[in-house]
Amino acid sequence: MKATVSRKALAAGVKIVHRAVSNRSTLPILSYVLVEATERGDLILSATDLEIGIRQWIIAEVKEPGKLAVPGRTFLDLAGVDTNGDDQWKLSELKGEALKMDSGSLASKLKGMPADDFPLMPDPDEDGAVVFQASEFKNALQRVTLAASTDNARPVLTGVLFKFEKDSLILAAADGFRLSKVTMPLPTGADKDTPSAIVPAEALRQLMALIGDADSVRMIVQDSKVIFLFGSTMLVVALIEGNFPDYDQIIPKGSTTSASFSADSMMRSCKAAHIFARESLSNLITLSVSTEEDSKGLVVSAISAETGSNESELKPNSVEGEPLEIGFNVKYLMDFLATKAGEVVIFESKGSSSPGLFRFEGNDDFVHVLMPMHLTR
Repeated sequence: MKATVSRKALAAGVKIVHRAVSNRSTLPILSYVLVEATERGDLILSATDLEIGIRQWIIAEVKEPGKLAVPGRTFLDLAGVDTNGDDQWKLSELKGEALKMDSGSLASKLKGMPADDFPLMPDPDEDGAVVFQASEFKNALQRVTLAASTDNARPVLTGVLFKFEKDSLILAAADGFRLSKVTMPLPTGADKDTPSAIVPAEALRQLMALIGDADSVRMIVQDSKVIFLFGSTMLVVALIEGNFPDYDQIIPKGSTTSASFSADSMMRSCKAAHIFARESLSNLITLSVSTEEDSKGLVVSAISAETGSNESELKPNSVEGEPLEIGFNVKYLMDFLATKAGEVVIFESKGSSSPGLFRFEGNDDFVHVLMPMHLTR
């Protein structure tokens, strides 16, 4: 291997693929990055922990093709070193499985491992690609991943369901305490026969961080994996097997109490209540809805036996139905409000022991359900 590559491009590329480098595996090769110089004139960097894999293409001047796996952490740190004004790295493979990196007066040798030891990454079949508009896809993922579980006891709940219907794509996530559902227009290349998939939420968070200013994201389900292609990056993710809960059974139908209010005002009230609610593991706050004609309003309150209490009164835009006092985990409510998917929030419930349905006015494509918490008297 002999190749010359921009210092900034190499540093950026290694930083991207290093997200998939494993430091805890019993397989040493998983802590390595595969470096491949191709006859096409590019440098390909790859890393995987067997759950996710990332491949990055970088434009390079290639004199001799070749490939070698090098220690990921060392490669990351070295690629980002200030080389005193030289804007290029010269890479060359040495006998005895080592990669030489030269830039100006700086010369380093990284001990490597044979490329054949590196796990194979799939070559995507782009004939079956589903194409998303990148910014819309990222927004949808932000709104749904917040409800995915971080507890591996039920792996299916750590993922996001992609369900393709006749005219739309449903994204859903639930952790047993909350549920988020987003409905998107059917993306290009998909139809009702496109298979459903459960994609790990953590991998989707990685995807959101990597999308950057890409215009589009191509998604390919292939051999129990999903492949995302955007810009000069490929993200490969192992799908979660299992049956996702019936989200339609979780979403309440109808209500006995409803109220609408400013999202910003609600967030300010929740932040104040959280100061006291965080003293308990449950993060409990109380929403009290008054529907009397002369006292219509919404009160957010929290009590801590150790530090005190807080109460905020919001003037709602509208209130209908029966009076209600219901408890929620304030952190979950703040997560929903932080999506900023609208200026006015609509809240609906059938009672203190029933789930609360939250959505933004004018945005029926995003619904969030919170399970109620027991209120102590």
